[in-house]
Amino acid sequence: MSNPIENLKQKILKSFNISLLKEFQNRLNFPINDGRLKYFNYDYEFSSKCFFALEMGLDNNKHFDILDISCGMGYFSYICKSLGHRIISTDIEDPVYDEPLRKIFGIEKLIFEYPNDPWRFKALPENIGTFDAIAALSVVPMSFWEQKDWNLFIEDSMNHMNINGILYIRPNSSKGLEQLKSLAPKSIHYKKHTNDYVLFIKR
Repeated sequence: MSNPIENLKQKILKSFNISLLKEFQNRLNFPINDGRLKYFNYDYEFSSKCFFALEMGLDNNKHFDILDISCGMGYFSYICKSLGHRIISTDIEDPVYDEPLRKIFGIEKLIFEYPNDPWRFKALPENIGTFDAIAALSVVPMSFWEQKDWNLFIEDSMNHMNINGILYIRPNSSKGLEQLKSLAPKSIHYKKHTNDYVLFIKR
């Protein structure tokens, strides 16, 4: 039986330079028990991010404007770009990773700083534009958010989304997932959730 996730992953991997990623990993020379090594498991990372892309319907031959919040290594952004979407990738500055990952994934990252409390909600820049899809996948600060942070995030995201736009959130905690499931802003006409993620669609 055909596996859509595997099919999409193999399609994406045809254009991805695995040797460059391995060279970068070797230069970093992490100890064998270093938790950061998991981010270099490109097979797993692409599989999980392809699942998210399919759940969001990003393989439907339409070209979307997409915002990837806290893009990390850049796997999800790379998939979006490979599928023909226009992607804006945001994250905090990382002098060790930023330049090598730009060369490996071809992603220009918009630096998103947290000048005050890094664990609280921060609004998107006013001039960042509007999007057909916004993805927030395992964003570390979200693990510490309270209900008010989620309320502000949903409201702010909706202000930067086009009509029928998709907001896809995969929290880092079961607490965050439960808080999200309880939300029902007036601007949302559809909400889907599983044990891992919540998907909103703007009216």
